[in-house]
Amino acid sequence: MAYLKVIAGSAPGQIIELTEDQTIVGRHPDSQIVLDNAAVSRHHAKIHVSHGHYYLEDLRSRNGTFINDKPLLQRSELKENDQIDICEIILEFTIDYPAQFLEEKFELGPSDSEEPASSTRIGQEIPALTEAEEGLESSSILSSISAGESSQSSAYRLDINSEAKLKAVLEISQALNRVLDVDEALQRTMKCLFQIFPQADEGFAMLIDPDSGRPVVRAILCRSKDQDSRVSRTVLDYALSQKTAVLTEDAQSDQRFSSSESIAGAKLRSLVCIPLLDQNQESLGVIQLAAYSLVRSFTSDDLDLLTSVAGQVSLAIENAAMHQQLVSQRDLQRDLEYAHQIQLGFLPSNRPETTGYDFSDYYESAQSVGGDYFDYILLPRQRWAFTIADVAGKGIPAALLMARLYSAARYHLLTTDNMARAIEGLNNELATGGVGHRFVTCVLAVLNPETHKIKLANAGHLPPILRRADGTVNALSRKDSGLPLGLEPSYTYKQIELTLQPGDTILLYTDGTTEACDSEQELFGMERLMESVATAPAESDGLIRHVLNDIEKFAGGDTNRDDVCLVALHRRPQ
Repeated sequence: MAYLKVIAGSAPGQIIELTEDQTIVGRHPDSQIVLDNAAVSRHHAKIHVSHGHYYLEDLRSRNGTFINDKPLLQRSELKENDQIDICEIILEFTIDYPAQFLEEKFELGPSDSEEPASSTRIGQEIPALTEAEEGLESSSILSSISAGESSQSSAYRLDINSEAKLKAVLEISQALNRVLDVDEALQRTMKCLFQIFPQADEGFAMLIDPDSGRPVVRAILCRSKDQDSRVSRTVLDYALSQKTAVLTEDAQSDQRFSSSESIAGAKLRSLVCIPLLDQNQESLGVIQLAAYSLVRSFTSDDLDLLTSVAGQVSLAIENAAMHQQLVSQRDLQRDLEYAHQIQLGFLPSNRPETTGYDFSDYYESAQSVGGDYFDYILLPRQRWAFTIADVAGKGIPAALLMARLYSAARYHLLTTDNMARAIEGLNNELATGGVGHRFVTCVLAVLNPETHKIKLANAGHLPPILRRADGTVNALSRKDSGLPLGLEPSYTYKQIELTLQPGDTILLYTDGTTEACDSEQELFGMERLMESVATAPAESDGLIRHVLNDIEKFAGGDTNRDDVCLVALHRRPQ
């Protein structure tokens, strides 16, 4: 196992264990290691383990990642005592910390649950009562205990069978120790209750389904494989609605249950039914035990005993359900992290290198995956295409459409010299490709370095900003911008053409730039963006850094922003 030790930063000396296959380091709260520093990118760097080796990779961060005082330019393997510098926060990598830093772990033993012979099926949903079945006469209850009052008290009633209660609680606790599966916990509970109550001939446990709101059978146990376990909706509904544990000594003669066919058919003579309540005193489900013989029937002491152990069972169920939820969330988060890395793989890893020009870019998604996209494509005759797009929406649907846009844009740019025709082909493909009602804003542009001309077409995207060498700025193609892609298959787009003079710069950007908000929910806006571009350095990398710093200051470090993507192209002075 590998570790990071904080050498310099807000918590020097802290030890961080690297337990995941991928560990994201960044400012965003969904990072595995969160660095509270405005200079840190939301997803700044990643530590990845492969075949026992650990690798460090920069995630296109704004201020870069350093390893042993050298800038990290590509994925590098981490060695013992390597120092990682992220915006003056220094982390030391090691795989040699002593055992006291390790968390205690345990493995679950095999389940001893068995498949019972029963006509009531596990997973069976119990329907609601009809009006004829509702309405019980509480005056005929032989004995009852409020499950809510019992579970709220930390002490048990020790005036009745205190030794039996203590033994039962200990046995249930031992049976449920480290059980992190709800169904296994219930099955073990049933087996333990059959040992505590030898008169029980059959029993079942039900939990309320969170979607339907109805009880669902989750565990069944019978003494004999020839027996059938049947559920009385009347008893079940009474225990759940009143949150009261119920005992009836002769269920067949009890007037409250005279309409219940399941009691008559199963010849039940005695039963106890106890609701399971969570910490907020809401019903989780019930446990019911039944006996066929009046000679070995349940008593009030048995009801009290079963009520005493119900709190332990409820806690085990809540813990198991919480564990399953955490496991599901962890698996989903891991899938999203892999999707994030795949999406980053679609983005260009190298910027164009052509005489007299420099390119720069920045990309950061608001969630694990996003819908912003940019690309560089080398075309015949040493021309360079550069594109930017924004898929409507966020998350996985937007990311999937972005992946499709990636390949489609490359195809259409390579098959025509006219940007209007290229964007029309792309629009037709998306509009007729069955992607639903989503749309995409997009700019396609091609630079000819020999003539210094740029051909550009805009499909509903924010207008590119042209900064001249003298510092004046203006937005391009406002009147020539067409509909977003995917809305109308036969729409006709326009192409504009301009010449870059020495010192000129073009900036392409997505709406996460202009829609950044301050604490008063005021937008950064187009006017502030153009002012920022006008006062920025002319070269592309300095311009993007300047714009991002202005946005960061305006938003006050707010992380709840849209996806952000910027691409800049600068013609160097002669």
